[in-house]
Amino acid sequence: MQLSAQPRAKQQLDASKAAFITTRMNLDVETAQKFWPVYNKLQQEIKSIRQQARQDQKSSPAEMSDDELRLAMKNRFEREQRELDLRKKYHAEFERLLSVRQISALYRAEEEFKREVVREIRRRR
Repeated sequence: MQLSAQPRAKQQLDASKAAFITTRMNLDVETAQKFWPVYNKLQQEIKSIRQQARQDQKSSPAEMSDDELRLAMKNRFEREQRELDLRKKYHAEFERLLSVRQISALYRAEEEFKREVVREIRRRR
């Protein structure tokens, strides 16, 4: 039962995030139709980078040698750089679709939504 509830909860979270961001950005219908496919593609590419990083990490730090830890830290910096490069690329795409105020609102809304989710998780515990 719990396995089937998880995708539903993820869908609800995604829908809440989309509504939250749309409201904060003050998107009209036409702009939203152009924006969301681009934003969703960015999110999917970030998810892919992070999934690959999790697959690459085979051991806990306590089980790793110093050389393995050095390599793991190097790989983390490289992953973070790939994410940053991806965000810069998509920022340029957002500039073609949105006003600078809407882009700023997007970045603030993403952070606000994360904080709200964390608060809700803590509240439920």
